[in-house]
Amino acid sequence: MTPVSEFRVPLRLMLGDNDPEGLFAYSDAILDSAVQTSFRLGRSPAGYTLTEDKTQIDTTIPDGSAFARIACETALMLVAGEETVSYTTRAISVRRKGDRIANLITELRMRLSEGDAFASSASFLVWLEEWDLCHPPEPRVWP
Repeated sequence: MTPVSEFRVPLRLMLGDNDPEGLFAYSDAILDSAVQTSFRLGRSPAGYTLTEDKTQIDTTIPDGSAFARIACETALMLVAGEETVSYTTRAISVRRKGDRIANLITELRMRLSEGDAFASSASFLVWLEEWDLCHPPEPRVWP
């Protein structure tokens, strides 16, 4: 079985929610609920379902592409309703459009559509970490 909690790290990387001080925008409970919701809405690959207590996936996910699809669909659900955020003060102007997340999801979907893009969930995590190094998140500014 694969615990739903295994998706927390890849989701945080995809969402740019990797604050070194642990001040995450998405709590563990929200990330777990989002993964569970993606299963309930039928966005998971065929053959994978949740256990009765909804904390685990009934089978181990050996296929990295299936793991990536679940993470991709879950991340998309979390950011689908985000709007452009912009504010200005005398000293600073901040605008966040979420382009980084949209680019990641687009690139991931293209890679997944090309066939078995990832041999294991570990290879998916390595790809995510490399992507994150090449496309660092915007600095977090608290209003």
